[in-house]
Amino acid sequence: MGILAQAQNNTNSVKMAKKDTLWRKAFQTGLNINQGSFSSNWKGGGVNSFALAAFFKGRAYYENKKLSWDNTLDLEYGDVNTSGIGNRKGNDRIFLDSKYGYSIGKTMGLFGSLNFLSQFAPGYNYTTNSMGNPIAQRQSSFLAPGYFTESLGLDYKPNSWFDIRWGIATLRQTVVSDTSLHQWVPSNYGVAIGKTVRNQVGSDIVATLNKDLAKNLHAKAIFSLFTDYSDPGVMVPRLDLALTSSILKYVNVNFGATVFYDQTQDYKIQSNEVLSVGIVYTFSQFKK
Repeated sequence: MGILAQAQNNTNSVKMAKKDTLWRKAFQTGLNINQGSFSSNWKGGGVNSFALAAFFKGRAYYENKKLSWDNTLDLEYGDVNTSGIGNRKGNDRIFLDSKYGYSIGKTMGLFGSLNFLSQFAPGYNYTTNSMGNPIAQRQSSFLAPGYFTESLGLDYKPNSWFDIRWGIATLRQTVVSDTSLHQWVPSNYGVAIGKTVRNQVGSDIVATLNKDLAKNLHAKAIFSLFTDYSDPGVMVPRLDLALTSSILKYVNVNFGATVFYDQTQDYKIQSNEVLSVGIVYTFSQFKK
């Protein structure tokens, strides 16, 4: 009886171990701090400033024979305090992507995906009145806008660090939960005034590169292109780039940049970039 129980326990342990290996998880979290100060007689110019930014990046990946499920979450928020100006928001991003795949070949597969993009806090455009006093005009906030995208299509993955997927059938919802936002943003991000959601049907291409370029240099780039079937001339291209270099075990230099074009927001290309040094903790079950 004891031998039988031991055999059953061993079998259960093997099953549990096998089940655990189907999931691989990783996360990285950190805090970036930048500070600058000048004496009152500093002739080179400049103002005192202090910047604080936090981020969390997580991934959970499931793979079992032909089935896979890849989930990523990126959260970023930063605040800058400048003497004489006060607090201003730095980087601000909420991004979630979940993709379920079924392999139909060595490098090809079918997929269904859902992703979400928005921000944490309100964003403002600062101008001055006739007296020279600053005026803050709200431009955006959480779910104003927010973007939901659901896709079905083909996935091509030639190696472990590059992936490109084509969502042949894609639904995209633009949400503007703040119904007063059109007072400061006349385009209202493409959502009809008085409404909170705009629905679009189209195609979506997403290419992801996630690779170590050198021993202590990692690059992650995501390029996406949404095309509206009802108006093929309307495209929304976007590139997000992140470079991370480890200089000590828990100290990284980070560079991030975003470039995109969306005529529902502006008829010019928008871009931003952030360079910072910070304390980082990383956990990963993926091979380097």
